[in-house]
Amino acid sequence: MTKWRILGRVLGVIVICTGLFYLWIDYSFRRSFRVAFGPQFSADIHDLSVAFKGQMGALYLGKQSDLPTLVDSRTFPDKTKQLLAAYRSNPERYIKYAKFTDTVVSASQVGDELLKTPPPARLPRTSDELSSMRSDLRRDSWGHPFCIVSTDKLAFVVSFGPDAHAPFACYTLHIDNEIRKSERRIFQTPSGEVVLKIDRSAATPSLSQVLSSLHSSPD
Repeated sequence: MTKWRILGRVLGVIVICTGLFYLWIDYSFRRSFRVAFGPQFSADIHDLSVAFKGQMGALYLGKQSDLPTLVDSRTFPDKTKQLLAAYRSNPERYIKYAKFTDTVVSASQVGDELLKTPPPARLPRTSDELSSMRSDLRRDSWGHPFCIVSTDKLAFVVSFGPDAHAPFACYTLHIDNEIRKSERRIFQTPSGEVVLKIDRSAATPSLSQVLSSLHSSPD
């Protein structure tokens, strides 16, 4: 037997042993989690993530009153149990606001791309024109491109919302003065559009602008 054949067999054994060791570790972790948290652990984590995103979506839009008020708890497990129970009593409402959270995050990524173009340079009309971004990052939660309205100082990234129907006429969009002058950076209009407002001269990312405005503005 040549030394190369021996070396090949040794490497094969090492690869097989490494694979078996990985499978054993994976099985051990999964079994430990099931023992510690119960057989519904995976479902609980999924539901909690949707519930948390739903809470964030309601916060972004100033619609916290649309979701159940949780009793103040001292311990984290109690809070998570309350949130999980609230989600499972009305999952559709949390899923609705979770989609708004995803839309705000996508809009902020579009906004960050727009911030790379300093004023007074003109910005594109829609997110589909941002060829530097992946196509899936240029869409809202309902698969629609964002419209972009801009001035020398501000940029607005607009989703037409869950009830929108193509084709979209971005050039007809009007941003009213209330939104332009408000300290808030994220809005939902009476007709359902979700609007992200960005300060084009700011050094902070779009989502950071949104979060800071939530602390400084009333609901």
